[in-house]
Amino acid sequence: MRTEVGLLYNYTMNLKPALTIQEQLDLLRKRGLVIDNSQSAEKFLIKNNYYRLNIYFHKFMVDENCFRHGIQFSQIISIYNTDSWLRNKLLILLEPIEVNVKTRIAHHMALKYGPDCFYDKDVYESERYYCDIYKIFENELRRRQKDSVVIHHQMNYEGKFPLWVLIEFLSFNTTSKFFNILPSIDRKEISGEAFSLKDVYLTQWLHCLSVLRNICAHYGYLYRREHSLKPRLLKEYKGIIHENNTLFTLCLILKKLSDKENWKMFIIEVANKEINCDSFNLCDYGFLPEWQNILID
Repeated sequence: MRTEVGLLYNYTMNLKPALTIQEQLDLLRKRGLVIDNSQSAEKFLIKNNYYRLNIYFHKFMVDENCFRHGIQFSQIISIYNTDSWLRNKLLILLEPIEVNVKTRIAHHMALKYGPDCFYDKDVYESERYYCDIYKIFENELRRRQKDSVVIHHQMNYEGKFPLWVLIEFLSFNTTSKFFNILPSIDRKEISGEAFSLKDVYLTQWLHCLSVLRNICAHYGYLYRREHSLKPRLLKEYKGIIHENNTLFTLCLILKKLSDKENWKMFIIEVANKEINCDSFNLCDYGFLPEWQNILID
């Protein structure tokens, strides 16, 4: 035990020392950031972890220890707050898409293969990925064992769940994986009926949007982010879009999958935000100058 504690102690000795709020501000000043309102900056850092701002700091640095000349702390706070606003607006769009996809899958599959079709691995195209999803579901049941829905099905149905109940226990990410292992004919039918799409698009798009959803739900940054997943583009956009690793290209997907009224409201709010907020420039999110012509029907 003493050896383990000693190893832990030696390891932690290599970590950076904790800094007070004032020391954090002093360090930023030393690196060239203009603290234009010390009181406001101090209040902000008390409520927002310095490390959460780190990615935003680096967007304005020449190197690891030097900010570009004239960058102000208030600018970074404004961008940070705008990112938060945008994440919330995207989540409002993403939630009904997730619910719609889950509903379509459950309705289609349960009618065709029976309410207990989730438990038949032979229905699905990949036994390996089916087993992974099944384990995720089992873990979720254990985590929510005191949930009244779980208790009800354990008492009355020997712990089995019809697909339309079970699918509500799956995250967006797991739902996208589940859709990917549905029989090809069913992916095609669901994609066509729900969104007038080929399944190769919907399959990949759900993966992209599940990652975006996790970024937004876990307070990840959006500002000047190069997204690791590049959505498959419809033919109509291939001559227009030259970089498809931006938030703008993900918005092309959102436009196709969103309810028209929800999408219209999102566009209005984004356009108004850009007009009324100096720190909100849509080019920082990959939007093209003619973005409204592309995103508005």
